[in-house]
Amino acid sequence: MTSNKEKPTVFLSIPWGPKFAKIRTFLPTAILKNNFDVSLIYPLEPGASVVNRLSHLIKDSDIIIADITGNNPNVVFGLGFSQALDKPILLIVQRGTIQESPAIIHQYMYLEYDLKNLKELSRAINAFLLNYKEQNKRKVKK
Repeated sequence: MTSNKEKPTVFLSIPWGPKFAKIRTFLPTAILKNNFDVSLIYPLEPGASVVNRLSHLIKDSDIIIADITGNNPNVVFGLGFSQALDKPILLIVQRGTIQESPAIIHQYMYLEYDLKNLKELSRAINAFLLNYKEQNKRKVKK
């Protein structure tokens, strides 16, 4: 966790479009309830570089939650960049759509969610963020 911030920051890497509107609304609320800040790429300044903005936001975030539903190149780039920086990552995917994502991603653990019932996803996010806080406390104490 970056020491000059009051709260850790979660970068949400979510594809754009109407298919993702519900999850884009749900996730920030779930994260904020856990006393974390949320970082999103949008709104993007006109003419701004998506790659530069993604890179900057990922570098400045403590945790990444990436929705790998579909084959979104921005999400895949962000995932690779996050791994290179050794960031903690939670992969999520809409139930029944994992085959739409790049095959290389299938080897990683991911959490399937149902847009009609997001309680399970909320519990998983709570546990993931609590675990991050606990791990971070141990690192500070050592």
